Amino acid sequence: MALDSGLIGSGLFVAFFLSTMLAVLRATRLASPLPHRAAALDNVGRGLAAGLAGIAVTIATVSSIGVISWLYWAYAGICVAYVRVVQAEAARKPQPPPRQATPDPIPGGRRAPQ
Repeated sequence: MALDSGLIGSGLFVAFFLSTMLAVLRATRLASPLPHRAAALDNVGRGLAAGLAGIAVTIATVSSIGVISWLYWAYAGICVAYVRVVQAEAARKPQPPPRQATPDPIPGGRRAPQ
């Protein structure tokens, strides 16, 4: 990697993946207290963070030939999209429960004469 792009390019590459990993971990922490409908976001974040750790090991041990580098960038894009979804879900105001229909005070639904 360092031979192809130099130390500056390698540093930028590593910095991008580290910042993506930190963003995913922060978003996972942010997703933990969300309501039940968004509870799966917590588990998705853990899976994405584990995948990024696996990609880091792969980057360190395998040369980026062929399609492998495309997969790194696509996975990083999925991680960034996850962070955006969690941020949007956390910013959403909680919806109040639907109001119950009040019973009609006059039986039969007729209006009182005026």
